[in-house]
Amino acid sequence: MEITFLGTGGGRFSTIYQRRKTGGIRFVDEKNNIHIDPGPGALLLSHRFDLNPLDINTVILTHAHPDHYNDIEVLIEAMTRGGTNKSGNFLSCESGLRKVGNFGPVVSEYHRDLTSRNVLLEEGNEIALKGNIEVSPKKVRHSDPSTHGLVIKTEEGRIGYTSDTSFFEGMRKKFEGSRLLVLNVTRPRDSSIKGHLSTEDAVKLVNEIEPEVVVLTHFGFKMLDKGPKKEAEFIEEKTDIKSIAAEDGMKIKFNEDINLRGITKPITRY
Repeated sequence: MEITFLGTGGGRFSTIYQRRKTGGIRFVDEKNNIHIDPGPGALLLSHRFDLNPLDINTVILTHAHPDHYNDIEVLIEAMTRGGTNKSGNFLSCESGLRKVGNFGPVVSEYHRDLTSRNVLLEEGNEIALKGNIEVSPKKVRHSDPSTHGLVIKTEEGRIGYTSDTSFFEGMRKKFEGSRLLVLNVTRPRDSSIKGHLSTEDAVKLVNEIEPEVVVLTHFGFKMLDKGPKKEAEFIEEKTDIKSIAAEDGMKIKFNEDINLRGITKPITRY
């Protein structure tokens, strides 16, 4: 499976200023083409990195914030050939499908009706995709109460993706066994806020889970000012686990080994 980061920015101001892009993450193997959390720029960046939107067969939304859902309806239209071919999977937090408190629904009934399958993300609901891929939703703690992280189970092992969340007791159990752990670490050291992971939180979680490789993404302004690479180096120093700060356009090849493929087409900054 090849993983492409179509942006590594997160939070309101990273999204507004596009200091880092916010297009989500694409997971591609021989049978699956999955786009997770397609925020602003997901469509344009798909073309930029030769990831044809028409090839998508699964769209996943972890929670109802614009940096995660902004381009979701146009990607559903791409997945369904402009709505002419009822196909594909839409896996969604509850607020993607209906109102949850002050959130949602962020995807119209029209677009939900275009897909072959709409599945609610609920912990314990193991969602089978093509081949031997399975998506396991994990309830986390964010301002949208229906937010879920994900564990993607493949023949080569598990990939954990926390989405946006505070650190809480019990996270280890949700993501344990992940060979690759993708953490949305919005804040650097000494700058924690509710609803998001900081570098200190990442250290605690990585020490508990002990994955083979950790990738940090979803950087806010304070993290970008501090330097994500420095924060990743700090995490690696404290955990002795290989830790990488993702860059826009970075690719990872996930098989028996976990290989960083580098950035093949650098994105021009605004």
